Amino acid sequence: YRSAASLAYQCREFRTALQLVAKGLAGFPTPKVEQELQILYEQVTFELNLQSHGVTLADEELSLAMRGNAVGFGHILYNEFLKRVDAAFSLVDRTVQRKMGRVYQRSGRVSQIYRPFTRVLSGMEAGSFIVKLKLGQHDIQQTSFLVDATDIVNEIMFGIDLFNRADEQGLRELIPSEGYYNNFVTLVRELAPDGDQIISVHFGSKEGSINFTRQRDQIELLPKSEMLAIS
Repeated sequence: YRSAASLAYQCREFRTALQLVAKGLAGFPTPKVEQELQILYEQVTFELNLQSHGVTLADEELSLAMRGNAVGFGHILYNEFLKRVDAAFSLVDRTVQRKMGRVYQRSGRVSQIYRPFTRVLSGMEAGSFIVKLKLGQHDIQQTSFLVDATDIVNEIMFGIDLFNRADEQGLRELIPSEGYYNNFVTLVRELAPDGDQIISVHFGSKEGSINFTRQRDQIELLPKSEMLAIS
């Protein structure tokens, strides 16, 4: 029942998965299997709730792991966490806008057309502090053929890798717009480790992972006007 429920969940047959979980729990499972069924139940009910609001989670995700003096066993200083997660989601937003051909705009209201994804966080794990940034899409919303979740995550990972290797030429070829380029550098600087509170930042996706080694103080500051324009 556990395996069948997991398969139903992966096939997005959520109500069938719930029925299988219920039957599995009714069969006096071992404590380990019972725990796995309970976790699966939480996952399924969460996705059903999203579905009721017309939102579907993409299979792709971007993981962000942080280690340092600001991180405890399953805990992290709120400000260190918040500014990096905000910067990561802003990277997603700006990458979507750039891939959809929107002219860079430092501030101001962004049309809903350029916001095809709903922000979702999942998977806090103890030891380090790992969260997964997921992208949900409203079922009724038409997304440009220029963007999907996998494309956006891969683009961000490629850009971070270029930046981490100090390949400025490669990064400028990836992001030729001066506005988007400066914004990318500003956001990545927000994500970078400071060597004290956060000593390492690790990015991961289905395609691979990057251990971000450039320290914040090694990244040249941008003009103040660009530093403020990170949303």
